[in-house]
Amino acid sequence: MSDEIHINVGGTLFETKWSTLQRHCDTLLGSLTTTSEYYNNVRKQFFFDRNPELFNTILDFYRNGVIHFPTHICGWNWKQELEFWRIPVTDISECCYPKYIKYEKDQNLVNYIKNAFIVRTAEYQTHKVSCLAGIKQRIWLFLEEPTSSIAAKIFSIFYLLIVLLSAITPILATHPDVRQKVVDLDVLIYWVNLNGLNFWLNKQNPKEVMFVTTEQPKWLEDLDLF
Repeated sequence: MSDEIHINVGGTLFETKWSTLQRHCDTLLGSLTTTSEYYNNVRKQFFFDRNPELFNTILDFYRNGVIHFPTHICGWNWKQELEFWRIPVTDISECCYPKYIKYEKDQNLVNYIKNAFIVRTAEYQTHKVSCLAGIKQRIWLFLEEPTSSIAAKIFSIFYLLIVLLSAITPILATHPDVRQKVVDLDVLIYWVNLNGLNFWLNKQNPKEVMFVTTEQPKWLEDLDLF
């Protein structure tokens, strides 16, 4: 029997060797025989209804011994491909494994959130949901879904204003037009020298001069505390 093998993947014909595939005999391709359900006895080729673009990477695994994922392909697609071709995740290359694990962690987190906070409309209508679950559901909708109610919209707007205020306050506190002058520079230097204090100031630096001769207004201090 010839060592050549022809594999039709989604209408694209690939050619490789039996000996190449049998390097990993525990996988789907490595365990193929002419009695397999995927073998077309008329065309003398194997047919798989899979994505041919992804199959190039699968085939390279048998040639090189490790899986390298193209970065433009979604992690979900690779998970499905590895499961179909029965390739263990331990054969993913070290450089690509963190990306695959990240997808797995992200997917697990999404599933956890969906299971924890999914809207159970049918259960609410039939009063099968517990009181505690109902309260948790309302709290989650109030905090995470601004469109769920008028109160949620008001809270979202208020929260956004607080965030903006927190970002603007430090900017105002350092703006020269907002700060209030408390002492002249010459008076400050005279007082420091009179009391024999160690005081270093670069008079050529306007920012240093501003901070030692001015202070932020009372209303800004109150706003910052708020």
